[in-house]
Amino acid sequence: MVGNTVTMDLRKPEQMGAVIEGVLAAGANQFHGLRWGLVDERPVPVCELVAENLSKAEEALRKLKSLSKPFLN
Repeated sequence: MVGNTVTMDLRKPEQMGAVIEGVLAAGANQFHGLRWGLVDERPVPVCELVAENLSKAEEALRKLKSLSKPFLN
């Protein structure tokens, strides 16, 4: 028995039917399903991401400190 696995990213979901039909027409006799995910294609500079996450971390630390005050005295 010989096997071959194909993995692909499809950016236009409306083409899914045609892709599956094409694979079956090409002779595929096994289909192991689909996996869905989301992709955000907007480019974001790394420094912007770091600044945003640093701000979130600092806010979380402030909240944690305020919650732990009664236990530290």
